[in-house]
Amino acid sequence: LGDGIMATFGAPISHGNDCQNAFDACKDIFKKLRLKIKKGELAPIRIGIGLHAGYVVTGNVGNETRQQYSVTGNPVIIASRLEQLNKKFNSQFILSDSVYELLENKPTLKPKMVDLKGRSDQTKIYIVEE
Repeated sequence: LGDGIMATFGAPISHGNDCQNAFDACKDIFKKLRLKIKKGELAPIRIGIGLHAGYVVTGNVGNETRQQYSVTGNPVIIASRLEQLNKKFNSQFILSDSVYELLENKPTLKPKMVDLKGRSDQTKIYIVEE
């Protein structure tokens, strides 16, 4: 991921409201980032978050001397593609329709259809204004 971070909610055990928990965590990240910038603890910076939901393969990968917990699958790739779209739309937080439909507390957002690299069909996204 380079200078990025991948956070996973609901793996290996779902808590039933994983999309809402992930969305709330993203909102909290932006809230704390704004506060640190306002206090002068951080220089003004922009971050990008892509949030997607789906079934993935998770588990420890490696051998006896070196193992790491890994998450792989199409949802991981789509989340990465959504994060990259932030540059195109001058945004910081994009979520997929898969996440939006599972939110318990849906914000009012306008959907947008986009092409994602490596996908033949268009994807419905929502840009969350920060």
